[in-house]
Amino acid sequence: LEPSGAYVNVDFWTDQRITFILALPATLAPLSPTTAVVGGEGLFAIVGGGARQDISGPSSGVRSLFAVSPSDIWAGNRTAQLLHYTALDGSMVRHNLSDLDSVEGLWIGRGMLYLATDAGLRVVTLPLADRAEGIPSKQLVPGSFYAIAAAATDDAFASGADGAILHFDGSSWTHQASGVKGDMRGLAVAARDDAWASNGDVLLHYDGVRWSRVSAPVTGIIDGLAALPDGELWMTIDGLLHHRSPGPVGEE
Repeated sequence: LEPSGAYVNVDFWTDQRITFILALPATLAPLSPTTAVVGGEGLFAIVGGGARQDISGPSSGVRSLFAVSPSDIWAGNRTAQLLHYTALDGSMVRHNLSDLDSVEGLWIGRGMLYLATDAGLRVVTLPLADRAEGIPSKQLVPGSFYAIAAAATDDAFASGADGAILHFDGSSWTHQASGVKGDMRGLAVAARDDAWASNGDVLLHYDGVRWSRVSAPVTGIIDGLAALPDGELWMTIDGLLHHRSPGPVGEE
């Protein structure tokens, strides 16, 4: 069954294919129902309202994004750098991590920066204190993880290798059954009973009880997922942005 709620191809925001994100799986972080941050090779950009604001500076491909606001954006890249952009002064600050190869996912909660990495779920304390040898991180859960997202500080999800999905209740991380294999690189959380995940081929929805397969708007590789608290879902499929309005979700 097709999930109810209209999907709309929102490529018209830029009047072109967003070609700069095609060198890597697209990374997506929503700011509002009409704007988002999209990351890729060598830069990331704020898109929406018929315009695109390029923010250059990353020395390597952006793997993860977390947007506090349009003027406060965090990114992680494939050389284990944390990039912090603040529009107030237009600066891009780079922080090197000492014990990681790349940062695949980011989430900020309770004064901590949570990292999804090939070396496990990890955390560093904010504000970051730079060291000559790099900033160390602390491992929370072993394994390979590619995304992390949350509805609240006591309701977060992380996804990773071999179909892994974990849930955080504010005190501990527990495994949930996804029913699929492959690397779960796409993850978005709108609410406690409204979350999405993907291994690139299969789109999953969480209703607060279990994960179920649902249909994507078009055939293709699902690169990135992002959601807003009102249930808006954004995704990139083969380098194009798509949007789903809030509404009931039907299973396949």
